[in-house]
Amino acid sequence: MQGAEAPELAEGTRLLDRYVIIDRIAGGGMASIYRATDERLQRVVCVKLLRLVLEAGSTSGSTVYQATYSHFLQEALALSRLHHPNTLKIFDFGYLEDSGRPFQISEFLDAGNLEQHVRREGPVLPNAILSILEPIGGAMQEAHEASIIHRDIKPSNILFARINQTLVPKLADFGIAHATPVKKKKTEDRDAYDDAEDPVSVVTLFSPRWAAPEQLAGAASGPATDVYSFALVTVFMLAGRAMFETKDVRATFPERVIGDRLVTRRLSELGIAPPLQPPLLRALAARIVERTATVVQFVNEMKEALNTMGAFPERGHRKRMPSEGTDTLSTPLATRQYGNAQVVSADARPEEASQVPTHEIPMASGARASVVEVDDRLDLAVPSELGVDARVRLTFVPSRDGYRVNVKGLNCFIVRDGRPAAAALLERDGAVELMSSAREPMGRLRFTFGAVSGQNRVFPAFGPELLLPLQRAQRAVAIHIESTGELIVMCSQA
Repeated sequence: MQGAEAPELAEGTRLLDRYVIIDRIAGGGMASIYRATDERLQRVVCVKLLRLVLEAGSTSGSTVYQATYSHFLQEALALSRLHHPNTLKIFDFGYLEDSGRPFQISEFLDAGNLEQHVRREGPVLPNAILSILEPIGGAMQEAHEASIIHRDIKPSNILFARINQTLVPKLADFGIAHATPVKKKKTEDRDAYDDAEDPVSVVTLFSPRWAAPEQLAGAASGPATDVYSFALVTVFMLAGRAMFETKDVRATFPERVIGDRLVTRRLSELGIAPPLQPPLLRALAARIVERTATVVQFVNEMKEALNTMGAFPERGHRKRMPSEGTDTLSTPLATRQYGNAQVVSADARPEEASQVPTHEIPMASGARASVVEVDDRLDLAVPSELGVDARVRLTFVPSRDGYRVNVKGLNCFIVRDGRPAAAALLERDGAVELMSSAREPMGRLRFTFGAVSGQNRVFPAFGPELLLPLQRAQRAVAIHIESTGELIVMCSQA
C-alpha cells in the first residue's frame, strides 16, 4: 500500500487478543500513538503503530521507510533490555494481521513532556534542575552500560508519569538508538564507536537542534553523543529556549562541528549563570576527546556547580518543576484552581491564563459556584482517594434540540448505567462515575443542564441564586463534584 496512509485503528480494535483501542492521541513522524485498555491487567496502555507513510512523505517501498522500520524494531529490543525506573517501560510487541505493520505496547504517560512544561512555565530555576538531571541521567547511564546509545536526547523525549500527585520524568523514544555498537580500535576520540555493522546507519535520523557535532558530520556515535545532547537539554531548561533555536538551524552546523566558539557565545547570550558554564562547556565540546566522558560525570559536575551557587536551599521560595510534586496537566492549557478541583480552559493559550473569563457566585448555603466561560470544551482534574486526579474533558456537542455534553476520560473510564466506557454523551440531568484502569472508583460527577426562564438560565437544583444571563450562557451545564462538594458551571455564548 504505497503512497497512501493505511486506515487508522478504529475504537474497539483488539490487538494480541487483550489490548482494546480507546482512541488515537497523537501522530506524526514515523508512528501513530493510541490509548488502549489491557483487558487482562485492567490498565491503560500506549500503542505505538508504525506508519506506512512517514511525515516527509516516504512510503513503505523507500530506503527511508526500511530504515525507519528497522529502527522501530530496534527501539522495542532496546527498551526490553532496560529496567531503570526512569525509562519508559515496554510491555508487548506484535504485528497487525492485515498489513504486517509492527506495533509496541508500553506504559501510558499522560502528563506531557519536558518541552511542553518549559514552553508553558518558562526557565527552570537552578535549584530545580537536578530533579530532572539525576533520574534521566540514571536512565541514560543504564542504557550506555547495556551498549545502547540513544542518539535522540531532547526535551520532547523526556516524558512525565503522574504518581501520587508527583510527576516523574521518564526517558522515551529509543527509535534511532544504536543497540549494538562495536568499539573501534584505539583512537584519539575516546568512546568512539564503529557504525559499520548498523545496516541502516546510512539514513540520517536525528533532531538538528539537539544533535552532537559527530552526528552532524555523519561520524560515529558513542555515549559522549548523548552527553552532548543532554547538556543542550540542560541549557534549554535553564534558559527557557534552545541554544540553536533559529529559523535555519542547519546554518549553525559548520560552527558546531569545527569548534566551540558558537557554544561559548550562546551560553553568555542566553544568560546562563557563570558558575554553570564550565561544566556545560566541557559537555558541549565539539571534539569527543575533550568532551565530558559519561553522563554520570556530567550530572556530578552540574551538581557541584549548583552547590557553589547555593542552589538547593529555599525550596519554598521558587517555582517547582513537575517532578517535585506539582500536579501539572499534560497539555499547555490555561489553568485556574477552585478549591480542590482544577479547571483548565482548553480554549485559551497558556499565556492568557489570567484572562480566562471566570467568576464565582456565592450561594445561600455558603458555598460558591465557579463559572467558567469557554468556546467548546473544558478539562477538569478531580481529586480522588487513590492519590491521583481523575482527568476528564467536557465538550459541548450540537444536537437537534440544542446541545449535549460529551464527557471523555483522559486517564479514567466513564461509568454510566453500570457500563464503563472511554466517554459518555449526556443530554439530560444525570451522573457518571469515574473509574481507574484497575476498576477502582475515582469519584462521581453530577450534571445539571438547568432551564431557560425569561432571559436567564437557572439551575433550580442548586438554589435560586444560581442564575446566568442567556447572553452569556446559551449553552451551560453545572457540574457537581461529590467528593469535594464543589460546583463548577461551564458555559458558552455560542
